[in-house]
Amino acid sequence: MPRTTPRKPTQLASIAEAADRLAVNRRTIYRWVNDGLITGWRVGPKLIKVDLAELDKLITPVAAAGGSDAAWPARHPPRPDPGRRRSLLPHLQAARLAHRCPPDQW
Repeated sequence: MPRTTPRKPTQLASIAEAADRLAVNRRTIYRWVNDGLITGWRVGPKLIKVDLAELDKLITPVAAAGGSDAAWPARHPPRPDPGRRRSLLPHLQAARLAHRCPPDQW
């Protein structure tokens, strides 16, 4: 999504400083600039800096456990019914025995 005209930055930091500030890789900061998540400001012919105020806006709290925005998924997915597993076992064993090859045909 294209950004509108960006406002003038308040405090600029290098890509390395921004990465250290958020404890992410420098490539992540470059990716965010390329994706339009934050604005990159060219200073001179090569140097790119980012606005620290935009970085601070990326930091948001995580919802309480159980919410749709929880930090981690549920601990374990529900287990299948153990009775269902037992009912399949004889069929699986019979199929295995029916397809067993003699050792000389391995």
